[in-house]
Amino acid sequence: MNMQWIRKLLLMSIIWIATNIPVFICAEISLEPQPTGDRIEQLFSEANRAYEQADFERAIEGYENILNYKVINPAVYFNLGNSYFKTNSLGKAILYYEKGFRLSPRDEDILENLTLARVMTVDRVDHAVPGLIANLLTTFYNSFSLNELALISLVAMISVIVFFSLLILTRSPILRRSIWYLTGFGIALLLIFSTTFYVKYDNYHNQTTAIVISPKLDAYPAPIQTTGDVAFTVHEGKKARVLQSREDWAEIELENGWKGWVNQGSLDEI
Repeated sequence: MNMQWIRKLLLMSIIWIATNIPVFICAEISLEPQPTGDRIEQLFSEANRAYEQADFERAIEGYENILNYKVINPAVYFNLGNSYFKTNSLGKAILYYEKGFRLSPRDEDILENLTLARVMTVDRVDHAVPGLIANLLTTFYNSFSLNELALISLVAMISVIVFFSLLILTRSPILRRSIWYLTGFGIALLLIFSTTFYVKYDNYHNQTTAIVISPKLDAYPAPIQTTGDVAFTVHEGKKARVLQSREDWAEIELENGWKGWVNQGSLDEI
């Protein structure tokens, strides 16, 4: 077999990989996991029916039963958040809206209800107003779920490998120039989406964020409750980063940098 046939065979193999691997990845990675199985579907239908009948307590029980099966689904989180919202449990409502938002950040219904619930919270913590670039970066960061970022990064990586292989096989100066442009574009996409993925992965898995679920929560300078020694007070629905835990206490940090120790039972992790 001469070199020309080897080049053609390699080129055909690369084209096949480039066109089929992304399809396999899309088939394997579920961007929005759906409840599966007859039992899950039955529970979901029963919970939806209870919600439609304004029996919100029974709806909550039904959706939480689904979560007991380790189901991770934005629709379940959204409906559960709505049920808690109807029972005036603002903290729990925001908690599940946040969970749904992580899985489906472009879902308009989830975003609308989450925004409404946040407006209804008591706390208004002042923090620095972000500039234009910070706003653009935040918007981009919030536009993709973790699974989507992983998928796009993987496809970009495969594309870069394919383009580099084509550069080796191609002799035409015109084609090589075009492939160089495509390679540069692929590398840029890979850097942008993989960096965003690692930042979001770190935020979700290496940092703990929680929602205050009690009506009122006092924070103290140390993990001990003393009268008249309250550092600050937060209310139901407030979002905070958990820095560390010690027995029944958790040290939290607010958006403006305030830190304090609170009762861990008054928080629920997103």
